[in-house]
Amino acid sequence: MEEKTVAVLFDMDGTIIDSNHIVLKVWKETHNTFMPEHPLEEEQMLKYFGKPAQKIYEELQIPPALHQNYQKMFYQKYLSYMKKESRLFPHVVETLKYLKTRNIRLGIITGARQDVAKEILTQHNILSYFDVVVGSDCTPRGKPYPDPVFYAITYLDIEGNMKNVPFVGDTINDLLTAKNAGVKAVLFWPNKQEAIPNTLRENADYIIMSFKDVISLIRE
Repeated sequence: MEEKTVAVLFDMDGTIIDSNHIVLKVWKETHNTFMPEHPLEEEQMLKYFGKPAQKIYEELQIPPALHQNYQKMFYQKYLSYMKKESRLFPHVVETLKYLKTRNIRLGIITGARQDVAKEILTQHNILSYFDVVVGSDCTPRGKPYPDPVFYAITYLDIEGNMKNVPFVGDTINDLLTAKNAGVKAVLFWPNKQEAIPNTLRENADYIIMSFKDVISLIRE
């Protein structure tokens, strides 16, 4: 008998909220302000999506003395643009409502700080649907390590029912996080006009094109 689904975990940017274009714009503006001699282009930035800030700083060789002000500017710009330009993907609210009627626990696992993520979710009137929000500051290691998923699983007290917990995300780091934690790796790919890269396809247990397809993953 297949194990019942007791929870669903979601990435935030690019999965719940249609905001990857905002993250790219903010990141480019911030980086090029502090590191004009090493400007970042969009193609370079995509491979860092979902990674924790500290890991990104190391890989981009940003001097430690700049980290605090770099992060401060990033989040100031991020919140400003998010308030003006972000929107939920279609079917998010109706799907979250349905899952709650089925007594499914819901969690967010994001590369944003926990307080920032909660502010964004509140802005879109959906924070109340989530039982746990795991930000980049909640665990010593972020994606693609399993730590954020383990944090959520422990918080929700469902360690014995992990097998059919889907983690829905849009990047390779989301999928690897799910794989490393032993939960279902679900790729959310709303860009129907774009081919799914092989690295994403190969690491996904399931692929969904519409947010409402999350419902098809539930086992009762």
